[in-house]
Amino acid sequence: MRMVLENGQDYADNFFRELQKKRDQGIRDFLYSIADSIVQ
Repeated sequence: MRMVLENGQDYADNFFRELQKKRDQGIRDFLYSIADSIVQ
């Protein structure tokens, strides 16, 4: 049972880490697009 819980925790950690990366990437892309529209 403990094994399952720890694996679940690892899975959740990885999931949220990926989510965070995607969100940061999205924010970065958003900022770049704003900068592009200002420059043009």
